[in-house]
Amino acid sequence: MRMIISKILAVVIFLSMGPAPAYAVWDIYGDTDIHDGNYGLINIYDTPPNSTTVNMYGGSADFVSTFNSSTLNFYGGNAEVGAFDTSVINITGGTLNGAGAWGNATVYFSSDAYSKSLGGGNFGTIDMLGGTVEDIHAGGNSVFNLYEGEVTESLNAWDLATVNVFGYNLYKTDSGGDYNCGYASGFWNDDTQFVIHFSTPETYPLVNLVPEPASIVLLALGGLIIKGRRR
Repeated sequence: MRMIISKILAVVIFLSMGPAPAYAVWDIYGDTDIHDGNYGLINIYDTPPNSTTVNMYGGSADFVSTFNSSTLNFYGGNAEVGAFDTSVINITGGTLNGAGAWGNATVYFSSDAYSKSLGGGNFGTIDMLGGTVEDIHAGGNSVFNLYEGEVTESLNAWDLATVNVFGYNLYKTDSGGDYNCGYASGFWNDDTQFVIHFSTPETYPLVNLVPEPASIVLLALGGLIIKGRRR
């Protein structure tokens, strides 16, 4: 019952970001390619023992949900998307009004994708490997792994969420920034400089800075050199 309520709330939160038209529902139970067209709600399910894979190359949808262990590959088009259960959404292009993961689902966001927001809760995981997003909302027990890309507006984390920032020359502070709540800065592994502004004071302690392997090796070597000199 809690899982069902979480799914309903997640969809309601996303849909509340804009007007609420009358939605036509398309339930998909097998592998499907979407190239064009305008759709309301699209729900993607497995048909055991087979898992379902949907490739979206274009068109638009008000909201696309993945359930069970299904996979959505979002290459282009316009939509809001949400992953539930243990499903996976791979986003490499297109324009999204929002993307989120709940209930042990995973969203991979990368390449030329653009989204107004990335959201997560209830043990969902989002890996940001590129692309551009305006706002990140990390709640519940969600995990956000930020490797590359651009966050143009803000990061907001609360409850038991975890936000891991990977890179080098990493720094974070609980003051300053666009919202005077602190920020994280540094360089991604592709040498792109970044600054991510925190929009609430609760965000700061939930952000972990994770130096990329080369930095860890250099730090270790530095420690050995200092230790050797002391001897």
